[in-house]
Amino acid sequence: MFSYNRPTHVRLAIEALAKSPLAKESALYICSDAPRTKKDEPEVSACRAYFEQIEGFKSVQVVALTENHNVKKAAKVMGEWMSKKYEAWISIEDDILVHEDFLRFMNDALVYYRDNEKVACVMGFAYDSVFEKALIGRGYAHDVLFTQAFYAFGWATWAHKWQSLEITMPSHDYFKGMGSYLQLLRRSWAHLASHRVASKPTSELWDVHFCYEMIRKGLVAVMPVRSYLQNIGFDGSGLHKYHFGETFFQERLQPREDIAFTNHIHISDNYHSSITFGVIRLWIRAFWGNLWLILGRKSSRWWSKPEKVLVFSEKGDRSNA
Repeated sequence: MFSYNRPTHVRLAIEALAKSPLAKESALYICSDAPRTKKDEPEVSACRAYFEQIEGFKSVQVVALTENHNVKKAAKVMGEWMSKKYEAWISIEDDILVHEDFLRFMNDALVYYRDNEKVACVMGFAYDSVFEKALIGRGYAHDVLFTQAFYAFGWATWAHKWQSLEITMPSHDYFKGMGSYLQLLRRSWAHLASHRVASKPTSELWDVHFCYEMIRKGLVAVMPVRSYLQNIGFDGSGLHKYHFGETFFQERLQPREDIAFTNHIHISDNYHSSITFGVIRLWIRAFWGNLWLILGRKSSRWWSKPEKVLVFSEKGDRSNA
């Protein structure tokens, strides 16, 4: 589990996870990122103090980073660290409430798809409101589907597959040789619409990197038709500061008890267009409620953009800064 500076969220997330019948058989590792600023120090300390009290798992180990890594770097560090210890592992963010069967679904899926070379990872999230219309309402008869979109809320992978992935994106020529832009938007459920932002060195949108890597290598992720988790972090407190209220990530957590897995990856192909349109409509509705926040950020960048000036080094060389 990845944690930063939200003690209330992470407590709720761990309490939900501990309700799983498999929690007592599971080793819990918590990656606690170091404060980015002094302002964040009290909340990070509060999280770490709570971690010392956690019960209900086979074991609990806190990896307290001494320098701030941000989400992308922390994911890489912990992915490598876990891959040296285990054949497979499950990742969850600190603002995720899981269904009590979440761990069972993830473990069963890890066993079932371990030897499928096309499957890069397993996810516990599902767009309940979108899938109700785009899948279930159109007669989709399976319990899982395959996508090249990626959501890092709660997911799992295998050590040998993680180590073969390069979670980076080029700074230009993003989709050269990979198909048209519209095709890639459909295959990623519009996830790759953020490719320009994600490719910047300062961006923490590493989920877009994972999505890009799956498409580049022709891999897929397995996703349930009904969600095993709910994201409670878009309440204005998270990294992106968006407040989606009741319009987004309010999943019902009513998965089926018995899941029938399948290796027929192409069963999802006919549904990707309708899912993409549904996801786009959902995001538009969610972002519309944050319009002033978005405009405020853009105007702030416009007004604070530094001017180019000539700087002289000690040797008398000139350079643009």
